[in-house]
Amino acid sequence: MRRTWGVSPLVLFAFIMAAAAAHAGSKEIVVAVGVDATSLDPPISTNITDKNTTSGIYDTLIYRNAEMKLEPWLATSWRLVDDLTWEFRLRQGIWFHDGEPFNAEAVKFSLERILDPNLGARSFAQYTALSRVDIADPYTVRVITKQPYPILPVVMAETWIVPPKYTREKGKEVLARQPIGTGPFRFKEWSRASHITMEANREYWRGAPKVEQVTFKVVPEMGARVALLKTGGADIISAVPPHLVKTLEDDPNTRVARVEGARAYFIGINTFNKGALQDKRVRQALNMGVNVDLILETIFSKNGKRLATLLTPRHFGYDPSIKPYPYDLEKAKALLAEAGHAKGLTLELDTPDGRYPLDKEASMAIAGELAKIGLQVNVKVKEWGNYIDQFKKSSDLPVHMYYMGWSIPTFDADAILYALATTSTYCRYLDNEVVKQLTQARSTMSTPRREALYHQALRTMREDAPMIFLYALDDLYGVRKRVNWEPRSDERILLHEASIKE
Repeated sequence: MRRTWGVSPLVLFAFIMAAAAAHAGSKEIVVAVGVDATSLDPPISTNITDKNTTSGIYDTLIYRNAEMKLEPWLATSWRLVDDLTWEFRLRQGIWFHDGEPFNAEAVKFSLERILDPNLGARSFAQYTALSRVDIADPYTVRVITKQPYPILPVVMAETWIVPPKYTREKGKEVLARQPIGTGPFRFKEWSRASHITMEANREYWRGAPKVEQVTFKVVPEMGARVALLKTGGADIISAVPPHLVKTLEDDPNTRVARVEGARAYFIGINTFNKGALQDKRVRQALNMGVNVDLILETIFSKNGKRLATLLTPRHFGYDPSIKPYPYDLEKAKALLAEAGHAKGLTLELDTPDGRYPLDKEASMAIAGELAKIGLQVNVKVKEWGNYIDQFKKSSDLPVHMYYMGWSIPTFDADAILYALATTSTYCRYLDNEVVKQLTQARSTMSTPRREALYHQALRTMREDAPMIFLYALDDLYGVRKRVNWEPRSDERILLHEASIKE
């Protein structure tokens, strides 16, 4: 089940050695990533390469630190004026990379831009509670919501501020390719399918970064990423397969850094299209037919934990009393027969290849598991851009099932459940009672009441089985020992405080 290199070994070797020679002794940090960015316009960003880049170029009002706690950033403070009004006081004396001033207008513009349906913001659902943005003075903003919205501060920690003048004059297409922010790094270049390079912003308001340059190098094959790391052509790689951990730990120049992950992996089940998957019994059978513990053991070397729902223990709203579906082949077969499919079904499962750790391999293993209950699951491997585009283009997704890992670093149930169980780009399941509970939870200021509502929704979803609930994986990174850097549980590779050892 291990991926093999898709290019000539000689060509690959020459590429690796050339990259290592060019990087040797530099004050640059190179991060080898599996997929290219899709857009450097923050609301349009859809994958972790986007987020890693935009997090270096732009700033947010509120920052989530390494302990995942909120702290002031572009906003010096925030407070709840009344149930519908949040006030943010802004830091003064900050400029965007092109000299445009940061102020209340920039915050208002950035938020209203996300609310514009013509923009197509991927995280639009998190902002639908907003009514308007008022400027109280040049450095004070008030965000008024349609109903109480308790998670606004954590949403602001994921809201990057863009320059109004530059964005209006150049348009979203230019901003997506040539971003300008207030962050610790200035955009230098983006060579599609090759690399994105950022230079240190020496005028950064928190002090200049300790490295001169950061490059995210696109290297789709994990074997090539590991080889680059070992030869010095890359300093950091993510999603290290468990079977390669020992080779990196045994290398005197590399180490493995790990952190408990907060991404929930699941097989999405398309309940919108007419057919067998609209029957709850079939979906429950799918959950009972996959030996998740075996997949964790054989593919991921036990580097992860099984999940009963879409939330991990790191998320507000997690309910430890909800238990995973039992692995029960006979019960699964009985449910299929009861639903009229005793002779089995033929289904399709879409999976990316390289977006998540061993995503293709896990999907193949899941298909093999489901064959034991009489299902023929045809796995279709797709390039990440094509894979994700099918969700954006139409709610009428033709595929039956899809492998996905979901992590919105607000660490709140709202960002996961509301996006996947109400009307949103990636939603393929709707239940009126769940929608009611999630809508009520996002406008309830009482923390215990919010938690109770999420627990109710999770129990209903567990019973409805709109996904095959899988696992949360430990995040494994390979790191050159010359680099001072530690991973975070939100998967961000933030480098404004990283340094190179002398």
